[in-house]
Amino acid sequence: MRWTDPLDEILGSRAKVRVLRVLWRADGEALTGREVARRADLSHTAALGALHALREQDIVWTASDRSGTRFRLNRTHSLVAEGLMPLLDVEVRSEERLLEHVMGAIPDAISIIVFGSAARASDGPESDLDVLVIVPDGVEPEAAEEALVPVEFYAREGKLLDPHVHRLADVLAAMRAGVGFLAEATSSGRVLWGESPASLVRTTRVAG
Repeated sequence: MRWTDPLDEILGSRAKVRVLRVLWRADGEALTGREVARRADLSHTAALGALHALREQDIVWTASDRSGTRFRLNRTHSLVAEGLMPLLDVEVRSEERLLEHVMGAIPDAISIIVFGSAARASDGPESDLDVLVIVPDGVEPEAAEEALVPVEFYAREGKLLDPHVHRLADVLAAMRAGVGFLAEATSSGRVLWGESPASLVRTTRVAG
């Protein structure tokens, strides 16, 4: 392993970061190069190049069996155990922190849905984090949005939160009409917490 500035080699490319993320999520399971490539959404050549470069730094261990060479994260390495694993853990808990922020401000939320570029995993550094919060009809949406304080979220996460709080009745009406912003957000968004829009429609039909 390189002793001087080793992170230059370990985190020097997007392919290496994706490979590290895959091996960390594998939780000790040894994966073939093709499995790593598929899970990391990389070409086989790019994945193998990153894996062998990380192997040279002793960040990745290899073993061979009948299926070929398998790769596993070296979790005993100090840079992995004390640096990379905590960093990856913080990354994977980003949705958990978002839920804590929203639920802390709007404890009566029925559903919390991420939509737009973040839901499509196509967001960039300048993209807002679009969040739809469905609340009971008795909740005042404007007051709930103000309680979220996007600037606090930005200070912690480096992402501008763009909250959209709407009453359940308004969301259901938009979904039934099938047009407009709310219909698009509920159809293409990803539910992080609470009931799905389809479930809410079914529930209200049964209740009605």
